Amino acid sequence: IGDWSSDVCSSDLRSLSSDGKTFTFTPSSSLESSKLYAAKVSAQVKDSTGRCQDLEYRWSFTTAGVQPPTSTSCNNNLAIGSVSASGNDGNIPSNIVDGNLNTRWSNDDIGSFITADLGNTKNICSVNIAWFDGDERMYVFAIATSNDGNLFTTKFAKLSSGTTLNSEKYSILPTDARYVRVTVYGNTLNTWASMTELDVFG
Repeated sequence: IGDWSSDVCSSDLRSLSSDGKTFTFTPSSSLESSKLYAAKVSAQVKDSTGRCQDLEYRWSFTTAGVQPPTSTSCNNNLAIGSVSASGNDGNIPSNIVDGNLNTRWSNDDIGSFITADLGNTKNICSVNIAWFDGDERMYVFAIATSNDGNLFTTKFAKLSSGTTLNSEKYSILPTDARYVRVTVYGNTLNTWASMTELDVFG
């Protein structure tokens, strides 16, 4: 990305440190993330003390990748307008948004799912789930999002921890969506899908 050279000792480049270890420069154009670049400073360039450099300097570096937002920025609990599910055993879907860990939604079927409707498109960064008997079993599940309620894209697939009755936070790359669906493929004890609370954060 850079090549500085001169036949005589130049006085217009003074950004090389006196120990020859640091050279500060401004790229002529924006650098891309996660890309390898090479640069060279030829001999006959003055350092910061005015000394003429005898040796050529070459080096390479890789720019940093784009990092997703940290979890501390994902703290807006989004309002859920309604919830629906593929089925239930009398423990209805709305129980997962009543703020009560003593109520639950349950359905005994591999691939049971529950869908939260945010009412309109929101930017989503995590889904928090409290599982029924979540300290005794691990649930196999996937989180998917959709804009139209028909076509869903999986954003996360994992096992729950099996260690807590409280909500577990499952972070996803920020995505715009109106619907959030959690599909459960049973747990380590049986084929039931059962959760006590669900929250969506943006």
